[in-house]
Formats: sequence, structure tokens, C-alpha cells
Amino acid sequence: MSHSFRTRAATIAGGAVATYFTARYVEESLSFERIDACLGIHQRFEENACWCATHSLPKCPSSAAAVAPTLLSQLKRENADNIRLAVAAALSEASSDDDAAVYRVTRQLSTVGASSGDGAFVQGCCPRGAIVCFYHGPVYGPLVGRVKLMLTDPGSAYALVMPDGYIINGKTSGATSDGSDESTLLAGPLCQHPPKGRQPNVMFYPAVCDVAAMPAAAAASIDKVAWYDTAPLTFDARQETRTMVLVALRDITNEELFVDYRYMPGDNLPKWYSPVAREGEVPQEKWDPPRPNFDWFIHA
Repeated sequence: MSHSFRTRAATIAGGAVATYFTARYVEESLSFERIDACLGIHQRFEENACWCATHSLPKCPSSAAAVAPTLLSQLKRENADNIRLAVAAALSEASSDDDAAVYRVTRQLSTVGASSGDGAFVQGCCPRGAIVCFYHGPVYGPLVGRVKLMLTDPGSAYALVMPDGYIINGKTSGATSDGSDESTLLAGPLCQHPPKGRQPNVMFYPAVCDVAAMPAAAAASIDKVAWYDTAPLTFDARQETRTMVLVALRDITNEELFVDYRYMPGDNLPKWYSPVAREGEVPQEKWDPPRPNFDWFIHA
């Protein structure tokens, strides 16, 4: 092997390593939410829905009687703070030995149809605004992580994009038929899209948690819910643990959980998919250009 060949190979390898770490730095530093905002993409509907679910209002903040913050930034801060507290409470409660839980989430055959496989069901009464379960699985970065996911799990039906560009590749191993252990929290990826004519009873909402600020019981449980596929370079993974929760939009009693997948029009939609109408929104089939939100799956 000639000296020039070895030099060239070393240069290529060095360039590849430099490109990898540069891309990792960019994906961890770039604010994809700000980019979306510049493109006119926002999550006001989702933020309003979350705020309403976690407060005692009969309707969304479009109502004249609503007192939700009018500024989207303030609305997001309030929701994020409330959800972080709720995450800690839900994890702590699930890790306790208390058998008096008012509800559990179990795995059963979905009522949507035999071809739909298993679904997630509430046994008992889950109150409006509660964290019903988590969308658990490894978390991938927006750029390098996306490429890795495409190579390792191409066409994943459970890849869920967060508003900041991070991706959770859901695992359907969570929940048992009787909801008898902590796996009751891990049923998120089992939630089905509502059949035509039905409305979702839960919604996705992202959470970024500081594990050190959590009670010990919650901190011990969160690793079962979410973990980074590759350790971050520019921040402490324990201080910014990302996960996606499913929040009850209303009181849910002994029924299957449904969440709006929000597929994009023209994405080779499956025959079983029926768009969920949102009050005051242009029908999905008329979206131009497409307006992605964080409560829909992306097949990487």
C-alpha cells in the first residue's frame, strides 16, 4: 500500500469523522421549532387542547369564557411546566406498590378491527388532563439520528416526531393484559387512530425533563420510558430527557384509547385512515401547502 493511498484514506476518514461530529453539533444546537415558526407552522391547536384538558374549562380557548394565555409562548411555558410536574407524578405513582390505582392501561385486541392488532385500553376511570401513558422508546436526533433510524429500522410505523425534530421510535412491548405492573405506563405506541366518526380521547404532548429535579421514585422509572439512542454531545441527557406523553382529553372510563395520527394528505394513506376534523380548521384534504404538526407519525 503506497504512502499516498494511506494519506488519502486517512484524509477521507478524518473528513468523515469531522462531518459526523459537525452534524451532531448542528442537530443539537439548531432550533427546529423556530424554523417551523418562520415557515408559519405552529402548534397552537395542540397547545390549546392540552391547556384545556389540564384545566377545568368545558371548551377550548376559542371560547369567550376562556382564560388561557393569548400569547403562544406563554401558553407553551404553562403547558410545559404542568406536564413536567405531571410526568414526575405519573412515574412516581406507577413505581409504588399501591394496588388502589383508579385506572390502569392494558393491552387488548383493538376494537377498530382484527387487522389492527392490539390496542391500549383504560380499565377504571382516568380523569381529564391526566397523563394516561407514555410513548416509550429510544430517542433519535433530528439529523444524524434520522439517518440512523432510516438505516436500522426503515419504514418504521412507530417513528413519532417531536416538535423540536427529535424522533421517538416507539416500542410496542409495553402494557400487559391486566396492567399489573409499571408497563401500564408504556402503552403509548399501542394507541390506535380513531375509526371514522370517532374523536380521539387522548393527545400527544412532548416533555423535556430534568431527571435530577424529579422525586427519586420518578427518576428511577424514567429510563424505562425514554432513553437516547446515542448519548448527546452538547447537553446532559439526564437534564434534558425527552419523552412524549398521552394526555386525556376528557374523562375516560373503561374504553380504548384513540389518538389522532395526523397523516399528511398524499402520503400514500392506508385505506383504514380517516382524517379527524378539527373545529375551525381547513379540512386536511385541502391543506396547501402541507402543514405538519407534532401529533402525527412519520415513516422514516
